[in-house]
Amino acid sequence: DTVVFGNLTQDTRVQVLVFAKNTAGTAGPGTAFVTVTTDLSAPSAAPSSLMTTSVNTDSVALSWQDINILDYNGRFRHFNIFYQTVSGTMNTTTTSTATSATIPALHFGTRYIFEVAFVGTGGVGPAAQITVLTLQDDPTQPSATDTASATQVNVTVSIPITRFVVSRYCVTFTRISVSTVMDNPAVVRTLCSLSNAISLSNVQEDATFQYYCVVNNTAGTSSPRSMTSTVVTRPSAPSVAPGSVMQGAIASTSVSISWTAPHYLQLNGV
Repeated sequence: DTVVFGNLTQDTRVQVLVFAKNTAGTAGPGTAFVTVTTDLSAPSAAPSSLMTTSVNTDSVALSWQDINILDYNGRFRHFNIFYQTVSGTMNTTTTSTATSATIPALHFGTRYIFEVAFVGTGGVGPAAQITVLTLQDDPTQPSATDTASATQVNVTVSIPITRFVVSRYCVTFTRISVSTVMDNPAVVRTLCSLSNAISLSNVQEDATFQYYCVVNNTAGTSSPRSMTSTVVTRPSAPSVAPGSVMQGAIASTSVSISWTAPHYLQLNGV
C-alpha cells in the first residue's frame, strides 16, 4: 500500500512508522521509524536592480540586489551569472558570492545579454536580465593603395588592427586634370562600401585623380583622413592609324617614309 502525506513544510525532517489495526481497533506492532527530510523549493524571486557599474571595450561590471530572505527557500550558495552575445554565441556561466561581478574577455562593440540568478540549497531561482553593448575605440587612420585602368580606378583600404567595428569605408575622389579637355573643373565623388575595396568606374582615360579614405565605426565615429594620394588612369591605344603614308627619296642604304599623324583627340594620350 502507498500513502502520500501532503501539506508538509519544506526542508523539514519527518519520522514515520507503520502499523496495522484491525476492525476492532486493536493495533499491532509497528515498524521501525523511518526518517525523511522534505525537499526545498527553488528560490522564488530574481535579484533586483541589475545594472552596469562600468562598461569597457573588453569587460562589463555588474551589480544587483539580493532577493528577500523569505524567498531563499533554503540556504544561500551563490549567484549564477550567465551571458551570451545577442546572436547566441559565446554562452558562458560564472558565479559570484557577492552582489557584483566583473565579466572579462569580452569582444569590443558587441551586444551581450547578462542574466543573474540566486542559487540556494533548493536550486536555481528565476533570473534578472540586462542587455549591454561593449564599447569600441574610435577608428584609426586608414591607408589606401590603388590600381588604375583606362576606365576604372580601384582603391583598396586597409586599417591597423584595433578594437572597433567597421560600419563602412568611404573614399573621396577629386578629378584634377584630364589631358584631352582644357580648363576642366574639378569633379568630386565620394563612394562608400562595407567592403574595403572600392571602385570608381566609367572615368576618363588619362585623367588624374586625388583621393583619400575615411573609416566609420558602428558607433558613428569617423576616423581621421588617410593621406591624400594621386592616381592617373591609363589611356587607351590610339583609335586610328596614321594617314597618307608615302614613300619619299630612295638611296642605296635608306628609304624616306612620311605620313600624317591622327588628330590629337584620336591619340588617347600624348
